[in-house]
Amino acid sequence: MAEDTNDAARQQVAAKVLETADQLARLLKGEKVPEADLTPTPDALLFIARDEQNRAEAAIFEELVDLVLPELKLMARPVRNMYATREGDPHGDMATILAFLGSQPVRHQQAEWLDVPGERLDGLGLHVGVPKDVKEGETGVLLDRDLWLLTDGRLVEVCCVGRWRIVSKRLHLQRSIITTRVIEGHEAVNVFPLDGVLINLRGYLHRDDALMRLEPGSNLAERRERFDALLTEYTRLMKTRTEGLRRAGDSPA
Repeated sequence: MAEDTNDAARQQVAAKVLETADQLARLLKGEKVPEADLTPTPDALLFIARDEQNRAEAAIFEELVDLVLPELKLMARPVRNMYATREGDPHGDMATILAFLGSQPVRHQQAEWLDVPGERLDGLGLHVGVPKDVKEGETGVLLDRDLWLLTDGRLVEVCCVGRWRIVSKRLHLQRSIITTRVIEGHEAVNVFPLDGVLINLRGYLHRDDALMRLEPGSNLAERRERFDALLTEYTRLMKTRTEGLRRAGDSPA
């Protein structure tokens, strides 16, 4: 529903732009044109405001990423390692699921960035049937969409499918990558809950196991101060966004 609303708003904005361009062309030819109503609709205004907000959030997010890279590099491990399918897994193999998915996952699993060290910043997971109504020995399907930050600064989205099984009251997972891509900051803030991502990023600046291995001249104090200043700016943006949504809701259609 949200995507439909965004598409409608985009179409309204595009229509206004085309109408204005057409009128300008006619005016330059000396033609008389009727006076048009160039007032954007509430949906169009909301779309424009959200687009501007997204760009501001992405700029903050990208700077925060740069601030934590020195610490992240000390803890990172290859992305692929998190999704390795174990041969002869006692909890059931993935052959049936992977065969159903076709050949596309095989190509995505060859992506070079999967062998680059990184850290998982956040994820959107669906573990069907877990954890409220499961019994010992039961199995199910899981779908995950994860956001990774690589040590070279790239952001990567990894989508995977897998199986879960309850053994001795513990959840055992087996996953396999189905798609992966490099994404930009504005895509990340649109897809993943940014609040959780920022909490995870801030944690890298306060991890004792990493801080003890930092080289001299890492400017940790300055980076912490800048990080917290950007968090304050992000909080201000969220407040502005909430107020804008409220005003849009109060506006007549």
